[in-house]
Amino acid sequence: MTVVLHTSDTHLGYQQYHLEERAADFAAAFEAVIDEAVERGVDAVVHSGDMFHDSNPRIGPLLHAIRQLRRLADADIPFLMVSGNHDTTRDDAWVSVFTEVADAVHLGRDPTVVGDVALYGLDYHTPTYRDHLTYEFESNDADHAALVAHGSFSPLVAYGDWSIEDVLSSSTVAFDAALLGDDHTPIFEEVGGTFTTYPGSTERTMADQRDDRGFTLVRFDDDARPESDRIDRDAVCPPGVSYDRVPLDTRPHVYIDIEAEEDDAVAERVRDELGDHDVAGTVVAVTIDGEGEPVAAGPLEAYAKEDLGALEARVSDRRRRGSDRVAIDVSFADPDDAVERRRRTLGLSAVVDELEQQVRADTPVDSNLRDRVEEDVEDRIEDDPAAFDPVEPEVTEEELREQADGLAVDASQPTTQED
Repeated sequence: MTVVLHTSDTHLGYQQYHLEERAADFAAAFEAVIDEAVERGVDAVVHSGDMFHDSNPRIGPLLHAIRQLRRLADADIPFLMVSGNHDTTRDDAWVSVFTEVADAVHLGRDPTVVGDVALYGLDYHTPTYRDHLTYEFESNDADHAALVAHGSFSPLVAYGDWSIEDVLSSSTVAFDAALLGDDHTPIFEEVGGTFTTYPGSTERTMADQRDDRGFTLVRFDDDARPESDRIDRDAVCPPGVSYDRVPLDTRPHVYIDIEAEEDDAVAERVRDELGDHDVAGTVVAVTIDGEGEPVAAGPLEAYAKEDLGALEARVSDRRRRGSDRVAIDVSFADPDDAVERRRRTLGLSAVVDELEQQVRADTPVDSNLRDRVEEDVEDRIEDDPAAFDPVEPEVTEEELREQADGLAVDASQPTTQED
């Protein structure tokens, strides 16, 4: 039996809410994954991209990643990965560094065989480049095959812009499993007879990600879970493949959802709800829907942090301007995510799209950034002028608004959850 630990979207270095504590949380979550891999003695760790949050990470997160990968190497556990959209620099991807200094394997069109499984890789590509991709992979003699890929794949992701059905049906290799990265929600589906899954991010990159964070153990072998012992979730797996979801102990988030009436003293209700929970050291997300005038978020957030000891608190009162308000709330809760959502509606050319992400990742801005951008543009004008042509937007304005409406619906559920 071959056991693969599947993780993704670790986003090392992300100072969420501009807090060093949150950057430490992301580092701790990745370290916990490596702890589990070593303790369980898995046959391989597979990372489906977005190791870092920024394409030019700080030295601290980079060293932390190298130390963790060396722990795996010391335990004779291979680390196999593909490059995500956050991992690519102007010249290359960080996975190339890890292959040199930490014995990582950059998966590609040739198989990397671990036990009974041949593993292949498909890095993130912009929509422009996908039009020219072929899905030809070298053959293998292993009993099973798995594709590791990074992207927003439909139909698993509601607004996915890359069809996993097309990838699998066009591939020259029949895959038993597609181990994906990019979407931060754990997803487990069957697509054309292939077990297709996102493990989700290892820490919450947005406050509305209520599912437990974790990773997935994928087992390959006819005896991994015999037919007589198969359980409901195995229905998405072909014979010889099974999986188990393993939660991680991450920073607690407290969710408080309030449905307000016209004459409610909402601010007082929020304070009472906060007082009923142990919010010390947590991230608190309060969502208010219903009727009545919106409340001032600032004093309530200050109360949660200064009086009750919450690490961070966000109060989102959605009782104004419908989905426009949702979009505003999302923007303030996580500006990076708001920019990313908006970017996908613009139809930027391949060059402009890459430069936009490069500039946004350079925080603080590198003093040499202007020179690097100028040099890059000059090279591309000479070598690939077609890369400056605009492309079809990945998401339309209408679809972006529907996403905002979806966030409003999710947040309006009258439940209070603490994890």
